[in-house]
Amino acid sequence: MTTRARELQPCAFKRDLKPENLLLDSSGYVKLADFGLSKDGIGYEGRTSSLKGSFGYMAPEVLAREPYSRSVDWWSLGIVIYEMLVGEKPMLRPSTGLVIPTFLAGDAVNLISGLLQRDPLKRLGSSEEDACDVMHHYFFRSIDWMALLERRMQPPFIPEDVRLSEDGDQHLVLTPPSEGSLSMEKEIAEAFRDFDYTAM
Repeated sequence: MTTRARELQPCAFKRDLKPENLLLDSSGYVKLADFGLSKDGIGYEGRTSSLKGSFGYMAPEVLAREPYSRSVDWWSLGIVIYEMLVGEKPMLRPSTGLVIPTFLAGDAVNLISGLLQRDPLKRLGSSEEDACDVMHHYFFRSIDWMALLERRMQPPFIPEDVRLSEDGDQHLVLTPPSEGSLSMEKEIAEAFRDFDYTAM
């Protein structure tokens, strides 16, 4: 997702980054979809103020109808990453701020907190370095970005080929990740013993 967002930069932003707009191609690489709300021609210091996006993923400055920059995409990415790691959208309270579960690792907490920074000027990715700031975060330390961009990295999940049956209906077959790709402590794994799929 980060590399896809980077491909839109430096003069465009999506404004509608959410799970529904993230697709996996047949090789297991993420593709962004639905560019109907994207804005072109906005550089580092550029601003716009139209109310665009999906409610649960909009940055505070968009909801407040204040002029905003490309950093709204980094806010949305923070919501998406939180949702992928926790299983639900974050609770953002005006009085206490972001509520983060204790089971999240420190580097994930730091990344999410940086992306969900209410002040857009302090938000991770809001500098002129843009996506590079996010890509260099410790959370992504094991990612070889060049290999990922060149599609030389093995995706953790490759969807099975979905073919049309004789009557024209599509039959979707979900394949759980291989046992070797999961790494969680024994007590945690035991809690999910009867689950067919485990997302990490």
